[in-house]
Amino acid sequence: MKIFVQIASYRDPQLIPTLKSMLENAKKPENLRIGICRQYHPDDKFDILDEFENDERFRILNVPYLESKGVCWARSLVQQLYQDEEYTLQIDSHMRFAPNWDDEMIKIIKQLQKKGHKKPLLTGYVSSFDPDNDPQGKIGRAHV
Repeated sequence: MKIFVQIASYRDPQLIPTLKSMLENAKKPENLRIGICRQYHPDDKFDILDEFENDERFRILNVPYLESKGVCWARSLVQQLYQDEEYTLQIDSHMRFAPNWDDEMIKIIKQLQKKGHKKPLLTGYVSSFDPDNDPQGKIGRAHV
């Protein structure tokens, strides 16, 4: 079961830590497909995605920040990268993930489907965290 993870990022120094947390905490990282609209400034060095460029799981759009038309525009571009994965997840570019988050979310969806909900939608408003004062992401860690 593939999960398409959508990320619109605007000059966010937390983008790479978010990606690493997502991959390291997934039970089946091989089943992830990650679409990113990276709105960048050429002088920024914190969100360079070279290590992911050749990874077949990643679909990356690099947009100079002066060409950006906002978060909804960027999310729309990312949604166009969808390729019929069974699940989709839209997140911010500054998140941390709980262990086995992918497996747990799919279990919750399947439980809801067994109860008769044809197309359940999981939503949430994740609390913020301060990576300088909480490097482990404990405060804002999303739990499913």
